[in-house]
Amino acid sequence: MQNTTEQTTTPEKQKTSTWSSAEELVSGFQFEPDFISGLMKAGVSPSDPTTLEYANNLSAYSESFIAAREIDQTISPDLAQQITLVANAPLFVNNQEKLTSYESERKRYRLPDDDWKDYQLLKQSVVVFNQQLSSYAYSHPDDRLSDVNKALVNSALNSHPRDARIVEKHITDTTRGARTEAVTRQLLDISGVPYTPGTAKDDGKGGDVIVHYKGNNIKVDIKSSLSDIAYVRGGYDEIENEHRLYAISKRPNEKVSDHVVKLYPGFEDKDIGDALGIKPDTGFAITRSQLIAIQLQKAIQELGL
Repeated sequence: MQNTTEQTTTPEKQKTSTWSSAEELVSGFQFEPDFISGLMKAGVSPSDPTTLEYANNLSAYSESFIAAREIDQTISPDLAQQITLVANAPLFVNNQEKLTSYESERKRYRLPDDDWKDYQLLKQSVVVFNQQLSSYAYSHPDDRLSDVNKALVNSALNSHPRDARIVEKHITDTTRGARTEAVTRQLLDISGVPYTPGTAKDDGKGGDVIVHYKGNNIKVDIKSSLSDIAYVRGGYDEIENEHRLYAISKRPNEKVSDHVVKLYPGFEDKDIGDALGIKPDTGFAITRSQLIAIQLQKAIQELGL
């Protein structure tokens, strides 16, 4: 596949940031008079950070905090993004936990209308958080994953002190997925495959990125594990025999544009280490980018495009 003007560009190398600054700032919100006043007006106890209302107010206050400092240019874009993620970590864990519960219920019976609406809102909120995290990882490849995990876990634990294992699982799962998406985008940049990042609406339908081919927009759902591909294909046999690291998820009567290519980019956490991204001029980056291009070409042929 030849690249087009729709391709994105490889992010410039960024200086390693200190997530501890964002963590300290967000932790200090609890002592800010405006934050306390806002909680009390909403009928929320400033001394109890474990309520959903507290998490919602923390998220809202972080927006106003950033907006005020962006006007007088006293905050960097990097720090603003970090504060947003740290301040929203408690709400993300709350929403992800509820979403997990709804997913379990959906496997047993159809959700009532009210629960279905709540499920859709929760899913949208989680998708937005994941996209913000993935976007940050893509543009800050030199940041350390361990720093991100520490800041987000610590923030979420303040609101979920009794659920340490749950908090750590939700945070590390989402940072791992976000990094996989970010690195895959870097590899797509190197390969020259034309694509654009998926919108929140695209992402909700499985389109982490949208690959462009001969006027077609192909949703690609990036997976962190080969088991996700095997699940759709019904086992590992075809993967082993045909070296296919993708699977196509489709339903009867769907248009080709509605099909989703689930892609395992062919690397594991150990291949990247603690960085959020990769060095584009390494042998690893070059060989993996070629692998992804080949897998997407196979998927396009299977789609009949």
